[in-house]
Amino acid sequence: MNSITNFLIYIYWEFMKIIIYIHNNVFSIYKYIFYRKNNDFNNIIVVKNAKIIDTIYNLENMKLSYINYDYIIYKRYHTNKLLMNLNENINTLTPEEIIPCEFEFLFVSIKTTDNTYNITNILNNANHYYYVKNNILFNEIFMNWLFFFHLKLINSLYEYTITILDNKASEVIINNNQKIKLNINNYEIIN
Repeated sequence: MNSITNFLIYIYWEFMKIIIYIHNNVFSIYKYIFYRKNNDFNNIIVVKNAKIIDTIYNLENMKLSYINYDYIIYKRYHTNKLLMNLNENINTLTPEEIIPCEFEFLFVSIKTTDNTYNITNILNNANHYYYVKNNILFNEIFMNWLFFFHLKLINSLYEYTITILDNKASEVIINNNQKIKLNINNYEIIN
């Protein structure tokens, strides 16, 4: 009886991988056709102590002004995507190098001590696209932004496990001490 249950779970998981893959690819085509943006919108969100303290629309003005911040979120439209780049230092930011990756994860969830959160649509939707070359996902900056602004969680010091179904339908599990660096065509897990 146990082997039958395991077999059914395996079949169900493989079926779900296929459904998620098809859904994400069809949705990407739909977004490309119907949500194309042609303007070159640039926007900097300045964050200190898990609060947005300023929004600046000019990168050069931000570099010239002295604002005490923990990190910034630089937004930039690229074809049909609003790219999101999280950065600790405004002086290392080069807008021309902020380009979308050529892959996306099929499924991403975060399991905390209290709950499990599906963040697949947070990483890629009409208002945010975090699959940007050289972005580091799941580091302290990213988790702070994710917990406070997307998931509306008060404490960002959760112990958590992240489960990813990558673009090749491989399951990857990382803990809160690991991060993912995005490259153009792939990703790497860093400690």
